[in-house]
Amino acid sequence: MKSTIIFYGPFPKKNRVGGYERCNSAIVTSFLTEYYDFIPLKIYSIPLSGSWKVLFYPLSFFLGCLVDSLKLIYLIKRKKPTIIHITSLYKWHIFREWIIVNISLFFNIKVLFDIRAGRFDTLYYKTNFIFKFFTKNIIKNSFSITVEGKRYIDFIQKEFIRTAYYLPNFINTTDSKVSPRDYCKNDICKLFFAGRIVREKGIEELLLGLEGVVPKFNIKLLLAGSIENTYKEYLFNKFPVLFKEGIIVFLGVLDLDQLLKEMRDSDIFLLPSKHKGEGHSNAVNEAMYAGLPLIVSNQGFLSDLVTLETGIVIDEVNAKNIENAIISICSDKKLLKNMGEKSRKMVIENYSDSVVLGSLKEIYRKIIVG
Repeated sequence: MKSTIIFYGPFPKKNRVGGYERCNSAIVTSFLTEYYDFIPLKIYSIPLSGSWKVLFYPLSFFLGCLVDSLKLIYLIKRKKPTIIHITSLYKWHIFREWIIVNISLFFNIKVLFDIRAGRFDTLYYKTNFIFKFFTKNIIKNSFSITVEGKRYIDFIQKEFIRTAYYLPNFINTTDSKVSPRDYCKNDICKLFFAGRIVREKGIEELLLGLEGVVPKFNIKLLLAGSIENTYKEYLFNKFPVLFKEGIIVFLGVLDLDQLLKEMRDSDIFLLPSKHKGEGHSNAVNEAMYAGLPLIVSNQGFLSDLVTLETGIVIDEVNAKNIENAIISICSDKKLLKNMGEKSRKMVIENYSDSVVLGSLKEIYRKIIVG
C-alpha cells in the first residue's frame, strides 16, 4: 500500500513557466507517484495586486493561515498522510509554515521542511527575534530538512545543529546520451537569456556588454520571458543600435517545448542576475540539458551549478565582465564545444529527475521508517 504525502506550497498559475511552482508540480506528477500518493495543498492567497494588495495584506495573510490550516486538518482526517512536505517561502510566510508544522505534530505526522529560498540564511540573520523564533521551532520540529543550495547545509548545521540533505532543482530528462552538435552555425553566435526581463536580472549590464562584443563577433541575443511594455520601451531607447540591427530579439513567454527548442538552436546561456534571492534556476538546468555553456553571476545558488569546465561565473555584474566572458567563449570554438558537452553531461549526472528524485525517494523512505 502506498504512503500518502501532502505537498504544501505554491503550484503553477496559468502560463507560469518557472519558479517553485513548476518544480513542485514536477515532483507530484513524477515517477514517484508509483510509490507515493501525493496530495497537493496549494498555498491560499487572495488574488490582489498593486495598492489593493498592500491595503488588504493583513486580511489576506490571516485568511491564508486560516484556510490552509482548515484544509490541512480536513486532509489529515480524510487521507491519513504519513508525511507533510513543506516548500518553504520567504519572511512572514514562516508564520504560516509554523502553523502547518505544529498542526502536523499534533496529529503525529512527520514533516519534511524543504528550503529553496535563495536568501533564507541572509534573511534569518537580518530579521528580528520573532522570525528567528518561528524558524528555530520549525527546524527543531521537522523530521527532515532538505535544501536547494549547498551553502545551506553548513548554515543548518551551524545554527540549528541539524543535518540537511541537498535536494537541488531538477529537469526531466528523456535522452541521457551526450550527442554532438554544431555551435555558432553560419558564424553567428547565438546568446540566450531566459527569465523575467527586469533590471534585477542584469539585463542592462548584459546589453552594455553586448555593445562591446558586437564589433568583434557576429552576435545575436535572444530574450525569452515576460517584460513590461514600459521597460521594453526604455531598452529600445537606451540601446537603439542593437535593436535596429536585429541583434536583440524578444521571444516572449515560451512554453517548455518552445524554450528547449530555442535553446538547442543557441550557443551560450547567460543569466547575469543581480537578484539577491536567486535560487537554482529552472532555466539553467534546461540550458545545460540543451548543451549550452553558461555565463552566470555569483548570486544565489548559481555558482553551485557552474565549473570552469561548463562556463564562467561573474563575481561582479558589470558590462566589462560580461563582455570579456562572452568573448572568451566565442573566440574559441573548441572551448565552446567542450563546455557545452560537459554542461549537458553535468546536468544529466547531477540534476536529472532520476538522480534528484531518486534521492528524494530515499529521504521519504527514511522518514517513513523513522
